[in-house]
Amino acid sequence: MINYDGLYNKDYFGDRLNENHFYDKKLHFRIIENGTILPLKDVNYAGFFGGLMDDRGNFVKGTSVHIGVGEEVYTPNDEVLYSPMTVIYLGMLINIWGHCLTDNLKRIWFLKSNIYKNYFKNCPIVYTPMWGGVIENFAKLLKILEIDVRSLLIINRPMKFANVIIPDESFFLGKSTLGGPAHSIDGTADDFGGNDESFFTQEYLENVNQIRDFANKNFSPLDKKKFYFFQGRHQFGEERIARYFESKGYAIVQPGNLQLEDQLNIYLNCEHWASMIGSISHNIIFLRDNSNVILIPRRAAYLNIYQLALNRLHDLDVYYIDAAFSLFTHSHTGPYCYILSENLRKHFDDEVTEKYTTEDIETFLAYAQYAKVSGLDQNPKELEYLKDVFPEFKEQLESRTDLLEKFGITLK
Repeated sequence: MINYDGLYNKDYFGDRLNENHFYDKKLHFRIIENGTILPLKDVNYAGFFGGLMDDRGNFVKGTSVHIGVGEEVYTPNDEVLYSPMTVIYLGMLINIWGHCLTDNLKRIWFLKSNIYKNYFKNCPIVYTPMWGGVIENFAKLLKILEIDVRSLLIINRPMKFANVIIPDESFFLGKSTLGGPAHSIDGTADDFGGNDESFFTQEYLENVNQIRDFANKNFSPLDKKKFYFFQGRHQFGEERIARYFESKGYAIVQPGNLQLEDQLNIYLNCEHWASMIGSISHNIIFLRDNSNVILIPRRAAYLNIYQLALNRLHDLDVYYIDAAFSLFTHSHTGPYCYILSENLRKHFDDEVTEKYTTEDIETFLAYAQYAKVSGLDQNPKELEYLKDVFPEFKEQLESRTDLLEKFGITLK
């Protein structure tokens, strides 16, 4: 069950909140003759390039991090080495945990297939690293899937191979009309983060279930059954949100400090989960069926499209609840602003006597002060989304001349 009643403005997203994300199609693979693997060229997330180029100089769709991002060829500065080998290309692997669970896993199914075992098991398996390559917890995830990360070859300079095998993606971004080509997208940006929708296949689900099975075999009971996973970066107000969940019986967890085995054990002990939406929320794919999940968007006018598919991987009770007033945020990196919203308090049946508190206003003004110093302009999409709730907040804000003066903010 997916519940969107906690959003400020459900109409803003329309029917897309309830679309199907399962792609019912058997996966295959492609062979690119004389394909050149181009490693990451730029470390700027908004402007990196890399992936696979065919022998005519065309970029092969879907061979960067994901469709629509970084998909351009470039002229290498280094000499392109040639190898007569046939290799299996897993893509560009990124060391951000949320991408480890989606983009980095999407071609792994092929290494477990009969096709691979019968015909290609002696072919080298290669990938290009992004921002450091494979992190420790992802290496452990691969080990659970019976893949030794030490057997994977890193391509860190341009190389041409006689044949490059590209397995289809078991998790991918594309158009929201199912049944057509998996990669029929134009790559234009929208409020969902660059593409229309996300999809998963049976092969992706089977990999995730294998990881859940491993966790079940190594299960150890914990006293706590409620957990709030704390992001803690580029945030204004999340500490207060975390304290609120703690008052409701949730244990506060910072997963970056935990080994994968400990994280998996928490997921299987968990009956109630909460987090901001982002890499951290992708972990719900490891929860037991029928767990209760609260997801708080980091920006009011933005829903992470990866998360929309991951929500439907298993039978979970997922509640989307707005608590963000990130009016000056334009990017995936923040900063983000959270208040203890009326929507969140009503979800827990709290009596709401004051819609916006002094702490809410102070949090927002600290965020606005940062935006002012950093030269961040207001995001018109955020204000459009918040049109039914922000005017009342602004009216209360205007009355607090003491706080406006304290933070050096002048309202327009």
